[in-house]
Amino acid sequence: MNADTLRTRFEKRADEIRNVVDEKVTNLRQRREEIQRQGEEAVSAARGRIRNLEAETLEGALELLGKARHTLGERATVLAKGEDALSELLVTVRASQALTLPIANFDDLSIKKVLPFLDGLAVIDLRALRVYEVAHKNRVTLLKELDERIAAADGEVLAA
Repeated sequence: MNADTLRTRFEKRADEIRNVVDEKVTNLRQRREEIQRQGEEAVSAARGRIRNLEAETLEGALELLGKARHTLGERATVLAKGEDALSELLVTVRASQALTLPIANFDDLSIKKVLPFLDGLAVIDLRALRVYEVAHKNRVTLLKELDERIAAADGEVLAA
């Protein structure tokens, strides 16, 4: 075998090895990116679950304060202030990310599709949707509808 033949065989084999190594490196990069994407999704989902737990805890505290205030009557002005503060905090928690909103996939829905979901929502949920909407899409028609429903619900509370 002459030197040119050996060199050709060597270069061919070196190219084959380079191709295999390049393929393995590409596969490893793709796998790393996939694992990173899955990790980011898991962290996002965990954050959403934590926010839901926070909101559920606040809702429970609000319910307890409401019952205590009802029992104490006029002597419960301090509890009413606590209810208001918890209510504001709950709105903030609910509006902090899409996962904690009372309507699933809220960002993906048109106004026409959102409207039926608004029926029967508590005023606190309507307020959370409003805060979230202002911070994200700021759809004027939807904000007007939310404002009307919040005002109507507040009027019912005042009349009760």
